[in-house]
Amino acid sequence: MQRMMDMDQLTIRRHIEEGSTFYLDILGKSEHMKTEQFPHYTIIRPKKGQHGGTSIYNIKIDHLPEAEALRLVQEIKDHKEHIF
Repeated sequence: MQRMMDMDQLTIRRHIEEGSTFYLDILGKSEHMKTEQFPHYTIIRPKKGQHGGTSIYNIKIDHLPEAEALRLVQEIKDHKEHIF
């Protein structure tokens, strides 16, 4: 029973992540926003002279060796922006 509950929580988490990535991808296509794609994450931010929030999302580090993942975590934190 516990295994089934864990599976349901993983499914819910995956749907939340997919939905938020979809939403942020669309937001990044707005005329006042720009998207910067890095190898393991994406940043959306307002274009110069525009107003809006900045978010880092679509973070993909699970497959990386631990040292590289830790380096990327620090790189992402160093941006000092909202992380989703």
